[in-house]
Amino acid sequence: SISSGLADVDLSSNIGFFGQAHTDQRDNPGYFTAIICNLRLPAGYDPGRFHILLPGVFVERHPYITIITSGHWKHGSTSPTPVNAKPSPSAYRFTMVLYPPQGVTLGTARCTLGTSTAGSMEYVHPFKINSSSTKFVPNGYKSNFIRDGLVTTTLTSHMEFFARSMLQKAVYLAKQAPREMKLQIDADTFLGAFSCEVDGVRQRVKSWNCAP
Repeated sequence: SISSGLADVDLSSNIGFFGQAHTDQRDNPGYFTAIICNLRLPAGYDPGRFHILLPGVFVERHPYITIITSGHWKHGSTSPTPVNAKPSPSAYRFTMVLYPPQGVTLGTARCTLGTSTAGSMEYVHPFKINSSSTKFVPNGYKSNFIRDGLVTTTLTSHMEFFARSMLQKAVYLAKQAPREMKLQIDADTFLGAFSCEVDGVRQRVKSWNCAP
């Protein structure tokens, strides 16, 4: 977060809930948070303080001061303020907070992979990432092709349709990657990773002439 030297003493107007005294309930209680500060203030400014309320610790903010604490202890901070100086628009304090979200440290957080065609987010959930997960895979109550497609087609055609659909989805998401990556997907290699057993013989998906 960046605190302006023109801000009120309370940071809630800048960063809301986290600008007030608070606890980080979603942090993993077995891990610590690191708060790193850098600032550039004219003479006559009070740099503000970081407060850990329970033990009564108050740390004056100075360049490269790093505070290690638990986010589960109630804490907060005050803004840099001019005391014997006029407010300056060039005064700032930059704070970097390295914190341990419980979902990340336990591997239960979902990843926002990209944007869907409907404008919502495309997520990768933990049980999708971990192939050994025993979490129940939802079937839902509506018919879908991956589950019910064999009613209308053969094993080979069903596999090809599924693999091609996955390729199209991957290409769509790949188009959202930064241009400097120059990301490409080899369609034949991608499709060849899919296979199924047909009459006891494992068959792989063949090349697709109309692949994107």
